[in-house]
Amino acid sequence: MRSVIKDVLSAIRVHQWTKNLLLLGAPIGAAVHPSAHNLNILLRGFLVFSLISSAGYVLNDWLDKEKDRTHSNKKFRPFAAQKLNGIHAITIIAMLIMVGLVLSAGLPRFFLIWIGLYTISTMSYSLVFKKIPVIEILIVAFGFLIRCLAGAALYDVYVSQWFLIVAGFGSLFLISAKRLSERKNYSSNETRAVITQYSEQFLTTVISVSITITLMAYALWAFEVVGDSAWGKLSILPVLLGVLRYLWHSESNDAESPEKAILSDPVIPISGVMTAALLVMAIYV
Repeated sequence: MRSVIKDVLSAIRVHQWTKNLLLLGAPIGAAVHPSAHNLNILLRGFLVFSLISSAGYVLNDWLDKEKDRTHSNKKFRPFAAQKLNGIHAITIIAMLIMVGLVLSAGLPRFFLIWIGLYTISTMSYSLVFKKIPVIEILIVAFGFLIRCLAGAALYDVYVSQWFLIVAGFGSLFLISAKRLSERKNYSSNETRAVITQYSEQFLTTVISVSITITLMAYALWAFEVVGDSAWGKLSILPVLLGVLRYLWHSESNDAESPEKAILSDPVIPISGVMTAALLVMAIYV
């Protein structure tokens, strides 16, 4: 029983729930008051998004189980390793969606719309679009953007165009760096066919463009939205540090798993905490 629970937790990728912290972006930027009521809404929204995203991970891993068995790392995933089967996949997905629906009761309508759109994009990615170059990258990046918009919908707050540009192109940077690591690290029989259709030069170009736009847009946002505070301007420095540090990881070919690359390097989380602290000072103080 304990082994099955461990495999289920591995299949739903709890460690990737950190991506859903993007829900915090718009509320913090709009200076939403951290009252008990607002924190309750945020926690429920975070859990709903995490559960729905996990359902997508389970579906994707089940569909990819045959290919994952030839991958040096992914072969240990529960479905690839045959520790879980199709019945488990259906049961887990159904349970995740049901619990998500229960927790979503009473949450804003537009948040639920974004959840629905995220679910559609995730399922369509797993079933169709993950085999199509460029489109598959954009859909994954769009998933990050939806998280930001869903966070704004939780409180019906305005989202700066600069914030959306940072979120969109920042996500494109992360995904492109991940694809570049996959392209460099694994042979054609290990990785998905779509990865082999990208050239390293193409992915490097996408990374360069996306990182440039991300940093420029963040700087403009910091000066325009929180420009009256020196704290907001100073936040540009830890953002630059974190982004360049992650770029260094991608050049070292160890950015295949963004969350692991980030958490394994203390500099990146520290830069994130510094950025958040400076923004809180600029917006709330």
